[in-house]
Amino acid sequence: MLSKRLTKGLSWLTDNGPRKAKHYWGRAKEKANEDELFGFGLWATVAYFLGPVLLLIVFAKWPSGLNEWGDFLAGAFGPVAFLWLVIGYLQQGKELRNSSEALKEQARELNAAVHQHEQMVRVTEAQLEQGQRAYAYSIAPTLNIKNVSRCNVRDNTKGSESLYFSLTGKIQNSGNSIHAVSISVTGNDIEYATTDSNIKHLDKGTSEKFSIRGPEGKHSRGVLLMEVQFSVPGNEVGIAFFRLTPNYNTKSNDDLEASLIFCEVNVSDREILDMQRKMHSIHL
Repeated sequence: MLSKRLTKGLSWLTDNGPRKAKHYWGRAKEKANEDELFGFGLWATVAYFLGPVLLLIVFAKWPSGLNEWGDFLAGAFGPVAFLWLVIGYLQQGKELRNSSEALKEQARELNAAVHQHEQMVRVTEAQLEQGQRAYAYSIAPTLNIKNVSRCNVRDNTKGSESLYFSLTGKIQNSGNSIHAVSISVTGNDIEYATTDSNIKHLDKGTSEKFSIRGPEGKHSRGVLLMEVQFSVPGNEVGIAFFRLTPNYNTKSNDDLEASLIFCEVNVSDREILDMQRKMHSIHL
């Protein structure tokens, strides 16, 4: 049974050995052409083994006994094993360098992708901001203040004389409709004076008169800052500021000319406070 298997194995080796050896030798030469280090090891190994074989053939001095064969094989394959150990170490270092370069390339590609993503985010934010501005413009009114006049009034109705100022005018809207309109003024001598006119709606192309009575004992002098708060469809809050300055083109020094300096919708209470402080510091 053993002899049949041995015979069969030797027969297979005889039939397929040369073809398999030729196949693997061809693959080894291809890899040697691609990798200089592997090629050096391959040809060094071939040259190394050709030398002992030729010496054995010339001198016909083969080992006799197992101990001599063991010493011979250890001495013959030891240098080759050490050579391929060094080659494997160098190959590993080369592969690590290649991996490092690949990781660096991936990092560069990732940084480029992150940069591109940041640009896309900035473009999206710009588009969103533009859309918000377009929406705010679409719902914003176009306000104008006309026929503003002021006067200081002495009141003796309560048996004692009191002094206050009165401010009258007209607010016009040529833009989108607004509601819940509140008008107030501030100046150097007054903090806040709010209109006593109830303006519930101010549709497009309409106007409403307003009047403001200042605090008792306060005069209205110099430049005034008028603040108009309103609501737009959707109950979003808007605010506008007008600067009231003496109109020197009229005969009366009590006539004021209103100029719009700011108007915005969809603002928060905190933004309104910031705008009020900023406007007061700039225009008063």
